[in-house]
Amino acid sequence: MQIELSSKEFRRLLDLVYIGNWVLNSTRPEDDRFQDYDDVESKLFGLCLGGNMKALVEMWNGIPVPSKAFTEGGIHEAIGFYED
Repeated sequence: MQIELSSKEFRRLLDLVYIGNWVLNSTRPEDDRFQDYDDVESKLFGLCLGGNMKALVEMWNGIPVPSKAFTEGGIHEAIGFYED
């Protein structure tokens, strides 16, 4: 499958994927996470490594994950509004 997204649309997709994974996995014990959602998140954030969004991803044990810059960039404010 292929989809075409502008950089802005891809950035929004990263937000949506992160928020969705946060809702599904943030309260689960590490050994009971929905790994397939973590895998999709890692795959999409890994795409940032080859472009102008490198600041949004970092490697953790060889796996692409959202960077500290991403997670501290306001995304948790949106999650907080949801939780309220």
